[in-house]
Amino acid sequence: AVARGNQMLLLLIHRTHLWWFDMWGDFYQGEAVMNTLARIRELWSSFAHTPARDVCEVALVVDVESTCLLDQNHKICPKVHLATRNKLNRLGAPFRVYSFSDLPRIKDLSRYKLVIFSSLFQVTEEKKKVLEEYLCKENRTVLFLGPAGIFHNEDYDPSYCRTLTGAEYPAPGVVKTERKNWTSVAVHDYDALTPAVLREAASEAGVTLYSEREEPVYAEGDLFAVHSEKGGLATLHVPRETGTVTELFTGKVCTVKDGKFQYEFSTPDTGFFHFSGGGYDYRIFTGRSGGLYLEFLRDRQQFLCQIQFEYHYLSLQQYRLFLPSGIAFSCPV
Repeated sequence: AVARGNQMLLLLIHRTHLWWFDMWGDFYQGEAVMNTLARIRELWSSFAHTPARDVCEVALVVDVESTCLLDQNHKICPKVHLATRNKLNRLGAPFRVYSFSDLPRIKDLSRYKLVIFSSLFQVTEEKKKVLEEYLCKENRTVLFLGPAGIFHNEDYDPSYCRTLTGAEYPAPGVVKTERKNWTSVAVHDYDALTPAVLREAASEAGVTLYSEREEPVYAEGDLFAVHSEKGGLATLHVPRETGTVTELFTGKVCTVKDGKFQYEFSTPDTGFFHFSGGGYDYRIFTGRSGGLYLEFLRDRQQFLCQIQFEYHYLSLQQYRLFLPSGIAFSCPV
């Protein structure tokens, strides 16, 4: 209860359901636990009906075909995906996980500033085309782990590692190579990849690191959660210059200034935060053909939508707005 249901917060942010299994009876006991569960249920009712809006700037990409080249009994296997994901859990920023085949179907790849390939051992002409068309551009940072590119098409070719990543294989430590319109980072030894290395790569790529510590962060839209093992006063950074943030378990309100605010964590603790205000200029007006419209500016982008009170929210990707009048509604962008 002290940790405030990290699992629930992660599932809520991703809009995934959860079954609280009372394992053979009396698994959830005590007033603190039951109060936490009651509050979790209230929060779920408040937010679960609105579609999630992804705000991740980091993506972990798994290449299933390359993974088939690994001997499942090899000592490197636990380090490739599981250990990499666990290290990313301490990045201090949210991230998404994709399969290589997902890349052409992702609607907005431009928001990803750091893309990590944990197992791109084989690069075919088709994969090369996907990399060039979708990823290796827009000043993005691409981090290659292990012997990335050691198979070129069907041939074992260690020299192609340098063609792909800019680093001879094997190379110690972290090798950074500036390419045309993108940056390549190669880490051949999985043990050399640490949360600190990931944080440095993310920071240099322009990713917002919500926490200054190596801590788990989940985020979507106007919601984000930070788990703190050590507790204490922490400075949290957010992708908005101004506004207010409310911790939804305690009700504490913090002011965002210059993209950051301070919050006092218990030990251990999970803060579940909600943005309100900040980044908005708006006007409500009646259209020529009738109907009420909202025009608003958020993060220097202009949006226009029709207000439909009978639905409260629409099924498209949404921004949730909280106006000074206290009326809350959603609108498509």
